[in-house]
Amino acid sequence: FRSTNSAATPMIITGLTNGRLYQVKIRAVNAKGAGLASTTVPVIPTPSVADAPLGVVATPRNGAASIAFRAPLNTGGLPIITYQYSLDNGATWKFRSTNSAATPMIITGLTNGRLYQVRIRAINAKGAGLPSTTVPVTPRA
Repeated sequence: FRSTNSAATPMIITGLTNGRLYQVKIRAVNAKGAGLASTTVPVIPTPSVADAPLGVVATPRNGAASIAFRAPLNTGGLPIITYQYSLDNGATWKFRSTNSAATPMIITGLTNGRLYQVRIRAINAKGAGLPSTTVPVTPRA
């Protein structure tokens, strides 16, 4: 059933998975009951960029940082290819050193004693997803 008692169009169907094929039929309902169903129409919701990675934790290392995270719950209907990271709270972004979606992500070449504001985001075929929350990390020897 439609979520509201409305005959207005368009009808928005929510809760679908992007990139998955659905076979949709509709029918009108009035006081006498349900009418005949329409013909089947194939629908594939458009893939999108991913939501933000979850549970981001930064652990300092000598000249580096280990960034642990969980993949986004919503990948936009496409597989995650890799991740990007920002060391300046999202002002600039860099690809991780390998084309990997594994966790943790090790970021090297950092200055010991300097505070970095780290954010990460997932990359799928549609592009860069939403950024994670910011986590601070100060590498140390």
